[in-house]
Amino acid sequence: MKMISTTKSRFQEIVKEDSVSRLLVLIFLGSVLQSIVVFMTFFPNIVDFANGKTTSLEPITNFALFLIVNIIVIFGYCFITSISFTPKRIVHPLYVQMVACGIIIIMSAIRFVPTGTTEEEIVFGIRLAFVIILYFAVLAVLSWLVAKGLKSLIGISGDKNSLEKNSLFIPISEQRIKEILTNNKFCNFWGFEIKNESNEIILQTKSSADVQIRIIATPFELEKIKGYVIALVGYQIQYDSIIQGNSIETLNRIKRDIIDKLEGNEKNIDENIEQNDSLDSATELALHSTKPIIKKTSKSQIIIISVLATAVIGMLYPLNEGIIDFNSYVTFVGTIIASVALSIIPMRNKRSKT
Repeated sequence: MKMISTTKSRFQEIVKEDSVSRLLVLIFLGSVLQSIVVFMTFFPNIVDFANGKTTSLEPITNFALFLIVNIIVIFGYCFITSISFTPKRIVHPLYVQMVACGIIIIMSAIRFVPTGTTEEEIVFGIRLAFVIILYFAVLAVLSWLVAKGLKSLIGISGDKNSLEKNSLFIPISEQRIKEILTNNKFCNFWGFEIKNESNEIILQTKSSADVQIRIIATPFELEKIKGYVIALVGYQIQYDSIIQGNSIETLNRIKRDIIDKLEGNEKNIDENIEQNDSLDSATELALHSTKPIIKKTSKSQIIIISVLATAVIGMLYPLNEGIIDFNSYVTFVGTIIASVALSIIPMRNKRSKT
């Protein structure tokens, strides 16, 4: 039995290490893709801007187009790679942008600042690097917003093993359990919001808190003794995933606080309630943030989305050469986005029926 447990633990470590390696590779590939897009389309405009060879409105137009196209490209790439990742990991757009910015600055230095250049050319190289950093700084802010959108669509990573769980049975009346758990002083101290449903008492911390706690108290009868089962589930949000982290200590403190408020026979608690409906409900509630709002994307859908994304990138060339105008390109991209959205984001009521 110990050998099986050790083998399973080692397998999980290998999977985790492999997923980190693949994540780094995907971030690098995304950066290379974005660098190619920039060099294919906007790099000459960036060079002209650094040289001062532009009209008054041209830099603004080029900058706006640069942001729109890059956000579309990076969102498409990060969405496809993240939804395809097993175990689930988010390919963060901000990391892709940072590496891409570094690649473009290095390539620019190699191209425009060779050995033995004049002082004027060195100054131009510094100005060019500054303009690139400026472009990508604004893009980084938008990438952070894109990451928020990805988390909502895909859900952050984590499962039942990422949670700290505990439960106990208390021989207590409905009135008394409500006095303890729904007390304003108790809720304000721990940052709880009350979500009562029928005969259950549901407490959860505010969404802005790093350590998230879910408590569900349900009527229960143990050996003919009536009372309530209190299920406590906690986790800590770390980057794009959930871990036990500081929730272990917080959960124990909350549990101790509840026990300290008990009186008389209420103190005859039973902490050996390992599995119960309340704990299952609290676990499901805690894992809500890991659930995607989109259905699982099939391989065929990934291929279709990849082809459409390639088409969007490919249309940048005729746009840059003046073969098509900007309005035509925006219409084309809008049609692509609408097609992808309709194919992968179902209505919630449809999903619940399947």
